[in-house]
Amino acid sequence: VVPTLKDVAIQSDIIVYDEKLNILQRTPTYNAELEIADFLKNKVKYNDVLNWDWQSYTNIKDGTLTEEQRNVLKVFCESNVVILDAPSGTGKTSATQALITMLEDNDLTYTLIAPTGIAAKVLSETTGRKAGTIHRTIGTSGSIDTDILILDEISMCGISHMSMVCPALSEYTKLVMIGDDAQLAS
Repeated sequence: VVPTLKDVAIQSDIIVYDEKLNILQRTPTYNAELEIADFLKNKVKYNDVLNWDWQSYTNIKDGTLTEEQRNVLKVFCESNVVILDAPSGTGKTSATQALITMLEDNDLTYTLIAPTGIAAKVLSETTGRKAGTIHRTIGTSGSIDTDILILDEISMCGISHMSMVCPALSEYTKLVMIGDDAQLAS
């Protein structure tokens, strides 16, 4: 059956065959993945470096950030895309709170979002700031006017979520994605 599927896919508008990877994929999914990858590659390629004293934000109300948590602040200042991936209970919230304090002290706007209402509520409760869902925040405007987008529970985001988020951001918006790869997939 596989050789026949390949021949059908090569001639199809609804299925893409990637010969290099030897995979079949629905065309909309394939195109969405390409757009997301291109978006992220462009973000990483042109980093806006912030010459901030990020080390002065390593002391938080509950103590001092660990080396890994401090690295989040450093990488944020050096990169347009930051991925904070760590298991539950390892200090993602503390690193996020330090980052938010640094953003507020430097007068940058930020938006906190999550893929679900429950995740947005938890994000709001843990940071003490307003957070919304991806769908509600992007809404009908299709854009997010912010300097920094902090996207929590990234492991719960699928292609449809990222296909909304990526085109909603300006070329100048930094993206911080927070997640736990031990979570269930989207």
